[in-house]
Amino acid sequence: MSISLEHLRRGLTPLAAGAALLAAAACAAPGTAQSDAANVESSAEVGAEIAAVLQNMVDEHELPGAAVIIRRDGQTLYENAFGGYDVDTRVPIASATKWVTAAIVMTAVERDGLDLDATVADYISGVPEAAGSATIRQLLSHTSGMAGSHVLEETTDQPMADAVASLLAMEPAAAPGEALIYGGASLQVAGYIAQERAHTPWQQLFHERIAGPLGWGDVVWDHPLSEPSVERPANPNLGAGLHLSATDYIAFMDMLAAGGVYDGARILSESSVDEILHDATAGASTANLPASADPSWGYGLGCWCEVMDDDGACLLTNSAGAFATFPWYDRESGVYGVIVTMIRLPHVFDDINEVRRLANELG
Repeated sequence: MSISLEHLRRGLTPLAAGAALLAAAACAAPGTAQSDAANVESSAEVGAEIAAVLQNMVDEHELPGAAVIIRRDGQTLYENAFGGYDVDTRVPIASATKWVTAAIVMTAVERDGLDLDATVADYISGVPEAAGSATIRQLLSHTSGMAGSHVLEETTDQPMADAVASLLAMEPAAAPGEALIYGGASLQVAGYIAQERAHTPWQQLFHERIAGPLGWGDVVWDHPLSEPSVERPANPNLGAGLHLSATDYIAFMDMLAAGGVYDGARILSESSVDEILHDATAGASTANLPASADPSWGYGLGCWCEVMDDDGACLLTNSAGAFATFPWYDRESGVYGVIVTMIRLPHVFDDINEVRRLANELG
């Protein structure tokens, strides 16, 4: 199900599993039934709190809807939908796209010999010296020095090579590695290099290596401000152009949480997942951040690192989108999830953080 960008109606479509869980607890062994029932009751109470937060969010901001799925170890802890949405409602997810782009680039590292620490000039000839010295890793972590353009002005029907050439011709905002400058331009360049290294157009790479294995079907990758279509443009916005549902995105999160495996098939190696979930901004200043990002955060490959260990591994990470689609993964608790809606993120950031806090009390 897709939803129009102009759709702004309210309602409620709850999904519940509490009764089934209580029945299962009642059938458990006598020594465990009482504690299991207590755990289910506690989770049901937390679920009711999550529902209240999200219902209030939808009502207060007159949102078209919202959907949420929360899991641990591939098992659903909570799932619900509000307003005009269900969990299969697809919306433009804006910068939540970046996590998926990084995953596709990592498939080129694994299968096509792409080197994260090689430079743009190693793969594209004739680029300006300043742009050419940035590495693929820096492109994926917003530390390449490229200006913080979100590439919204670039059309999706032009050859990607033309779009990338114009991006590389822009005056750099900093030297590579010097600053975290958030945007989409560097992701566009990284994706182009990956498709050239794989000798495969981006849309084909996406559908063969990610969308197909995750069961996403006819998912749209276009432009964040476009209506969904069945077309597959040659120059999709790689930093913000995916249209996905909660059901779609949670499959991607299942894969990351399982170390790169989904439904028994390996999509990424464990080492690639570790690369994605590792801060790549050490030593860089924070020159340009979106409104909801904290200056203390780092950035991995396509995702924010909110909490890191001493070695830079991301322990709490997200890939928040400007329209408030918010996937996250708490590696310490094992809990991960996604919230899908349509509003500017700063308006609902506190609500999302409250849902994330409550998520760790489930199950």
